[in-house]
Amino acid sequence: MEITVERSDFKPSPGENAPRGSTTISFESMIRVRNGETILLGGLEVKSKSNSGSGLPVLSRIPVLKWFFSNRTRATQDAKLHILITPTIIY
Repeated sequence: MEITVERSDFKPSPGENAPRGSTTISFESMIRVRNGETILLGGLEVKSKSNSGSGLPVLSRIPVLKWFFSNRTRATQDAKLHILITPTIIY
């Protein structure tokens, strides 16, 4: 059995009127499986990190005052794709 798996995601928009881009991850595999056996396909993993900040324009850049007048947000996200396949042969 030949299997092709494809995962597509949209990227964040780079500007207000700009179109969104997309990313695609795919893999192909050839496997041998008996009737009724289950296989697990895995390996599509996406890791993303984001780092953003906001604050008052002048006060958020002064070394000590930025702790009081700014906000920083850091986030990491992991996504894994697992696929279970059970083939059935019909005569």
